[in-house]
Amino acid sequence: MRPNKIFFCTCIFVLYCLNTSFSVAESDGEEFLGLLNNIKTANIARAHIDDVWKKWDGTLFCISPGDQKQKSRSALIAVQSYLENNSSQLFRPRRYLIIQGLREKFSCD
Repeated sequence: MRPNKIFFCTCIFVLYCLNTSFSVAESDGEEFLGLLNNIKTANIARAHIDDVWKKWDGTLFCISPGDQKQKSRSALIAVQSYLENNSSQLFRPRRYLIIQGLREKFSCD
């Protein structure tokens, strides 16, 4: 092989590796439930849930009035309960399941 061809192939390979490393899929419900149930990673899961309810509270679901800590705790319990009671849905993406759990528990009337 000529040196130019080796260099070109190496460059293509490196670009391919860099491109594929940045395309990470969102975790599914099974992985997310594992985060919730692990004391070391529960705060990471809570942050995902907090992100969703802070963006969509009052539109997709309506968490009862309270301070941020109360809402965060209520949302976490609702989502964890939803995941545990709907194991057939755990293949779905994390954000979808968080919204479904919050909608089930805190529907807007």
